[in-house]
Amino acid sequence: MLDPALYNHVYLTSDVDQTSLDHIRAAVNTMDRPITIPVGGSGDELQEVKLAPKPILLHIDSPGGLVKSCISIIKILLNAKTPVHTVVEGMAASSAALILACGQKRFAYPDSVVLIHQHRKTLHPHAPETVTHEDDLVEAEQGTALYELMKGFLSERTKMTPTLLQSLLSRDKLLSATEAKRLGLVTHILTVPTLYPTPTKLITPRSDEAYNHIVIGDNTPEAFSVVHKIHTINRLRNASTHWRGHIVGGTPQPIALQIDSVRPSYYFVLPIVNAIQSSLVPITSFMEGQCPEWDVIVSLVCHERFMYYKSTVQLDFRYTKMSESKAEDTVTNTKVVQAFVRRIFATRTKWPKQDLHTLFERAHVLDAATALELGLCDGIITDTPMSV
Repeated sequence: MLDPALYNHVYLTSDVDQTSLDHIRAAVNTMDRPITIPVGGSGDELQEVKLAPKPILLHIDSPGGLVKSCISIIKILLNAKTPVHTVVEGMAASSAALILACGQKRFAYPDSVVLIHQHRKTLHPHAPETVTHEDDLVEAEQGTALYELMKGFLSERTKMTPTLLQSLLSRDKLLSATEAKRLGLVTHILTVPTLYPTPTKLITPRSDEAYNHIVIGDNTPEAFSVVHKIHTINRLRNASTHWRGHIVGGTPQPIALQIDSVRPSYYFVLPIVNAIQSSLVPITSFMEGQCPEWDVIVSLVCHERFMYYKSTVQLDFRYTKMSESKAEDTVTNTKVVQAFVRRIFATRTKWPKQDLHTLFERAHVLDAATALELGLCDGIITDTPMSV
């Protein structure tokens, strides 16, 4: 796993456009310079010591965007004096795949995906469904430019030959982390711990003051607002500062993840799942009310998983989708999502292996006791305190 304390962090979590370009330019300019630290000298004199900055780690979860902005971001990253590494938190699609290729080291989580293609209007889950004729003309021009840029740039920085790229770019190609590594788009696949359910029990949770609280619900604006909070708390875990010759550090409290209706989208939950699995700070999930399938997926990868005793689990993966877009998903995309769901249930629950196929054939409604028996949670929270 990546140790967040070893890097300066930059985030590309939206479309590749002027706004994300300005953000990356400002962040890299700030981080790409030596750190000056005053130290004690003889008498009252102070001396300055210049230290090399930490490497820059660019976190990517983007559907791509404007070619012009993409080219500018590539130039910024390649011209930085400080080493720049990249990591796919969820998806790196279209021009975001080119930005991924800029990293000296390029990381991906086991469930991360990379999309390369000749031209496609959008993968963003909230993009408008209709565009004008003028928009089509602009997109066609940008698509041609992006196609040529992809062929040249990726053939230089990956194991893909121009001939192979021409074949791949003739259609949508969704790459798993393993495929992306084989083709040289990714250099390292990050390992995540395998967690097993703890002994079943009825519990009374610790007080609210015992946790750092993060809420995922209908009002959560975007996945990366959650991911960024998890990353921030993890950086505090290993943070250390020099003060009068001493190293001062802090250990933050564990994270309580309150889950109440996650958006029904693989695209939305994937970066959250990867952030949870890579967290060095323990994360405990609390599910309440009616818990749909993607709530459960997020909860399952946490270090501890609890349900309130009146809650129910409602699983329905029959209509698995990459995103909330109404655009029809390809067979390949559906297979990617189903493989992801199968792996989570096979490694994080007691769901019978021979019955995993039923997750995609019918809906399942489970009360808290049944969810506990199947390992979908580690404990049931009761209103009346009970001894463990």
